Amino acid sequence: MKKLLAYVAVLGLAVAVVYFFLTGEPSPDDFPRDVPLPVEHRVQIFFGNSEKDPDMLLCDSVHPVDRTVRAVGDPIRAALENLLEGPRLEEEARGYFTSLNKGVEIKELIVREGVAIANFDYQLDRGVAGSCRVEAIRAQIERTLLQFPDVENVRILVEGQEETALQP
Repeated sequence: MKKLLAYVAVLGLAVAVVYFFLTGEPSPDDFPRDVPLPVEHRVQIFFGNSEKDPDMLLCDSVHPVDRTVRAVGDPIRAALENLLEGPRLEEEARGYFTSLNKGVEIKELIVREGVAIANFDYQLDRGVAGSCRVEAIRAQIERTLLQFPDVENVRILVEGQEETALQP
């Protein structure tokens, strides 16, 4: 009988511990100390805007929206990912729009010696026709990346190819 009671007590304690870990608030001690936590950064994301350029005469006319992004270390990739998400509903209500296709993914982003090399998947230039749209897409990507002091030039690749990327 004592063994049964001891077993029930241990089982009850185990259930209580599991319940606490599933429902309790994590403390800083619950995380490994060598894993950096995300930090908030203020960045600008560049979109077209039908109110600021109603006639859309300038293909590369882009305008900034301020965003707060969470990133571990460098916020450059987080800013580019925010660009790919497109304008938020409140931004759309103020005339902001994107020329980028939905579903574009970053395959690789490298910043070296002042040059940001942004390699995207095939979706970036899928179905893109016309030099004006190509200019608009390039302007959105370049202006979003050029805001960072480490970036002086931008190279845009699609599936590792630069020569064929974003051709009208």
